[in-house]
Amino acid sequence: MANNEQNDLVDLIEYVKSNGCINVPLSPKVEIGKSNGSLNEDEFYKTIAHFCSVHSYFEAQRNVPFSKIFADDIELSKDKHEFDCVLYSKTRFFNRLVPEIVIEINGGEHFGNKLREQSDKYKQEICKKKKIHFFMIPNSMVKEYEHLRTIILASKKFEDTQTDMFID
Repeated sequence: MANNEQNDLVDLIEYVKSNGCINVPLSPKVEIGKSNGSLNEDEFYKTIAHFCSVHSYFEAQRNVPFSKIFADDIELSKDKHEFDCVLYSKTRFFNRLVPEIVIEINGGEHFGNKLREQSDKYKQEICKKKKIHFFMIPNSMVKEYEHLRTIILASKKFEDTQTDMFID
């Protein structure tokens, strides 16, 4: 994690280390409502873009409609849902992108809202049927590069790593 990034936990640790001699800045305002284009999704996409620059066999796409990822499925291709982020693996043959991982960014607006909870569960079930890994990442983790890297690579068995912070 870069030293210039804002992170409440790091700020708290620094505060405790210095016995109260540090000014902890306020966190940015959390945006609630339609999630496309939220501050947290923007931050997450920066993090995942960096991951893809290091792991070039992945490509990330944001706000991917079902019609794109499931174009061959008559029913799902008409579905209006979309995923916050899809990580595709690049195949050597025919330069194809294969959807491997779906990531949904979930803030507080996803909890206690029946429609959002049902939508998230529906997306998870579709991914399970289509054999696509599905992760729900809380807003608080969108900048946590090492954690996200561990989750992604563990899901693809690129590393022998275990994590308890993902849904699959």
